[in-house]
Amino acid sequence: MAEKFTLGFVSRATKAEIKSSPRSGFSRVETDSRKDLSGALFVALKGERFDAHDFVSQAVAAGAHGVLIHEWREDYEALKEKADFLLVPDTLKALQELARAWRRQCDFIVVGITGSNGKTTTKELAHQILKNFCSTSASPGSFNNHWGVPLSLLMAEASDKVVLQEMGMNHAGEITQLCHIAEPDIVVVTTVGSAHIGELGSVEAIKKAKGEIYRATPQGFHIFNIDNEHTLSLYEEDKKAGFPKERLLTFSAFNPEAQVYLRSGSLTAEGMEVSGRLKQTSGKSVLKAFGRQTVVNLMAASGIALALKMEPQKIFENYAKIRFSTWGRNQWLHPQGGPAIIFDGYNANPDSMKMLLKNLYELEVTGEKIFVFGDMRELGELSESAHGAVAEFAGQIGLSKIWYMGAYGSAVQKALRKSEYQGELTLSEDFDAATAARFYRNLKPSDVVALKASRGSRIERVLQSWGVDGF
Repeated sequence: MAEKFTLGFVSRATKAEIKSSPRSGFSRVETDSRKDLSGALFVALKGERFDAHDFVSQAVAAGAHGVLIHEWREDYEALKEKADFLLVPDTLKALQELARAWRRQCDFIVVGITGSNGKTTTKELAHQILKNFCSTSASPGSFNNHWGVPLSLLMAEASDKVVLQEMGMNHAGEITQLCHIAEPDIVVVTTVGSAHIGELGSVEAIKKAKGEIYRATPQGFHIFNIDNEHTLSLYEEDKKAGFPKERLLTFSAFNPEAQVYLRSGSLTAEGMEVSGRLKQTSGKSVLKAFGRQTVVNLMAASGIALALKMEPQKIFENYAKIRFSTWGRNQWLHPQGGPAIIFDGYNANPDSMKMLLKNLYELEVTGEKIFVFGDMRELGELSESAHGAVAEFAGQIGLSKIWYMGAYGSAVQKALRKSEYQGELTLSEDFDAATAARFYRNLKPSDVVALKASRGSRIERVLQSWGVDGF
């Protein structure tokens, strides 16, 4: 297997002490000892529950050519002839420094993407638009935190032209730290909303934390959503500070003066009509997507493509080729003989819940519309009122059936009564197989069922019990 990282490069980047060196380099960087590690550098990270230093022998047995550690143990002596051992003060910091060194050595452009909602979808859309334009790498899944970002950067090849890097945060200062590692050239905040409000306390604090991506890239290209009041405020801050106009780009579904201006049309099971303008070029297409919020992500992705100097007409032409397959993010599922299913079980917060319900309300269907939802996490003291607000909204859009599984059943029931909801209500404290089976028996092929919850609620168990494939 070809060596991607030499021993010398790794030791210089991490300032490691080389304890043994029977190998000369590594094909990739890994942190999971359960994988096939043939040729890899295994980084022994220490977390809250596990310390990977306990699995070093397992990693070497799995084929690791090198091990990065911050603690030397006697049992490693017997492994020194099989793998390079590099000792550093802190393996997490060393991983981050290694990623930054790789980013600096390579010639690719890094795009930093953050936001309360839509950052993963924006990344995936940008990847699909750009992949036939230039060699593009995208962070896998949600590799967007203090260990995910460096691993994503290290997965990129030196031959890549663009690296799309998602950046997440739970606390102030995290985005700044991630920018220190990735040093992005192009940055965008998709939206600012109430996700993580339990940790940060207010939407204003979330705006400030997300806005770190702009403050940390004074030489970068800044893309702004001017439809969201908080990202609009960040744009105004940039303008007030005299940020160069040639490195600013705006997108909007309502302000035709934005460089990217797109609107959604009819919404059916076949897709969503999109039309508008990219700079001076007008166009339209049908996007195989559910949800008008996707237009926000599409505009952000198009802004990224424009910043990379892709021709507007080429961007429009790529819209029809886009396919949505990311697990749990507005996935359309069509089980044989069953209803159409919208599975959105990857994440949830009050904003994204209401957006899904708005789209469900507007969707043109011949049967009934049904909503199955679970708990939203990380809302702190706002949890009960937030679940009640979602339920009240759900009760007003003409749904035939609602099933809520979670800890706030009384708030949901009270809110539905307030909304004068006339349909069927099912409540359970958690997933229940018998309830799921009974619920499914009453669904028709012409119906549409939307499922949404935070990842920790594991709402996919409903689909598993229904025997649905493809998610």
